Amino acid sequence: MWTMFFGVGKAMEADEHVVFGLVYDAVKPRTQFIFKVVYNTFLLILLVTCFVPCFQSTGVLKLPYTVVFAPFMYMLAEIIVRTCINIKNAFKEYKEGGKES
Repeated sequence: MWTMFFGVGKAMEADEHVVFGLVYDAVKPRTQFIFKVVYNTFLLILLVTCFVPCFQSTGVLKLPYTVVFAPFMYMLAEIIVRTCINIKNAFKEYKEGGKES
């Protein structure tokens, strides 16, 4: 399980995660830009929300979840950083594409 948590961020970094691009590939670049930004913003909100329960303590052992879920929190942090980079790159690509047109 821990290996999977560590590998997810690396898969996103290498852009090797599973995507369904049938609709995305068929639309215009402006629509692709909107899809990228909306998807990554929604993902960012969900990931930040997942951090909240990790700062509580377990009921029985009173261990902080930051210790218990350390690999999960590492994965969240890595994907949040990667998502922010993806949003920045989407704006950069859109601006560069607009200058060429």
